[in-house]
Amino acid sequence: SANNSAAILAAWAAGSVSAFVQRMNAQAQALGMKDTKYADTSGFSRAFRRWTGLSPRAYIQDRARTRSRAS
Repeated sequence: SANNSAAILAAWAAGSVSAFVQRMNAQAQALGMKDTKYADTSGFSRAFRRWTGLSPRAYIQDRARTRSRAS
């Protein structure tokens, strides 16, 4: 999946996923993104659950159900 690919590329680029996430957070701060805190390379983290009330998988399944009902 794309999430797995992001983790593999992060480990290759920075030596580990956590080191890459640290780089992402440092870059966000350098860009002035004060309210941004990355927890993983995919963008789907605890923050996503907090904003939507759903896990990423549940959100995708819910969107698929909504689309199929609209058809």
